[in-house]
Amino acid sequence: MTCERCGECRDGGMRFCAYCGEDLSDECPLCASQRESGAMFCGECGRRLRTRPEPPAPVQSDVLRKATLLAVPVLLILLAIELVFMLAGTVDTWNWCASATMNILALVPHLVVVTTISGTPVQIAWILIEAAVLASVALVLIQTYRKLEGTRPDVDSAADTPLFRTAAVMAMGISMSYILAFLMLIAGVDLTTAGTPTGTVPEALLSYANAGVWEEVISRLVPIGIPMALVALAMRRRDCWRFLFGGFGMSRLSVALILISALMFGFAHMSGWGIWKILPSFLMGILFGYLYVRVGIHASITVHFAVDYFAVVAYTGFEAVTVLSTLLILALLIIGLVAFGYYAKRIWENRESIRGMPGLMPPDQEISFSRRDED
Repeated sequence: MTCERCGECRDGGMRFCAYCGEDLSDECPLCASQRESGAMFCGECGRRLRTRPEPPAPVQSDVLRKATLLAVPVLLILLAIELVFMLAGTVDTWNWCASATMNILALVPHLVVVTTISGTPVQIAWILIEAAVLASVALVLIQTYRKLEGTRPDVDSAADTPLFRTAAVMAMGISMSYILAFLMLIAGVDLTTAGTPTGTVPEALLSYANAGVWEEVISRLVPIGIPMALVALAMRRRDCWRFLFGGFGMSRLSVALILISALMFGFAHMSGWGIWKILPSFLMGILFGYLYVRVGIHASITVHFAVDYFAVVAYTGFEAVTVLSTLLILALLIIGLVAFGYYAKRIWENRESIRGMPGLMPPDQEISFSRRDED
């Protein structure tokens, strides 16, 4: 018998159990011995001797994903500190900009100075840069809220949000940068730079905020967004302009453009930092490019700003802020190693779909800059 109701059904004159389907007719002489041997069916009469065990449900380890999720609160705290110092220095930086000059740069593909502005235009640029940073952070948060709205938040849903990807890229970038810097120091590379402002002085507040915004424009929107938009235009896509802002998804073309833009981004840092900066900037460019393509320019601006503005908060003169920001960076460094493992695992598990990646136009994604109606 295979269930506790078999006897009840047998006593009721049934041939088969109404609850498990077991054949209740008399067993053949070999049934008992074969049941004891562990057989599923009798080799003589074909009777089922035991219920087929249900295969165990696959256990999906989400340890890496949960650990990577820790980057989200760390990034939010770090961003909050950085935004406070940027906003607190708005007036002082505005006044300083009145007598300052500012180069407008472009990558073509090497770094060139297009023009130089001074006085009031620099003040206007400062306000626009602040607005771009605030809007980028706000948009990441709004998109994440909309993604989770109406659902019960869990690890799976949280990992499918712009904020998660932004925090994961931030953690991986910090981890990679510090590891590379450590290896270079061991190799005897001189990592010192001259004339780089730090702390809450107006020059630093403007310089690092500008890098987070304008470098994403010339390093991501121009070499990735414009070519993708032109391809979309050539394919008669009515929404081709949306490609300028990123968030359109992965294709073979977008991957190639990410690598090209990252290479340009790496060499662009050589003039101000030295040849040692090429490799770290190239690898960071790949991460920024992925975020631009996968989420949008607002996400890459958010991470770029968060990474660069650490040069401000780490030298504020407030010991508590310096210690806290340093602990946050160390946390991101550790989480970044886990995030690399998480993404490596995802790439391996999805290797077949990656091989089948579309050539030009990526598949649609349900995010702000890539909701498209096909012609």
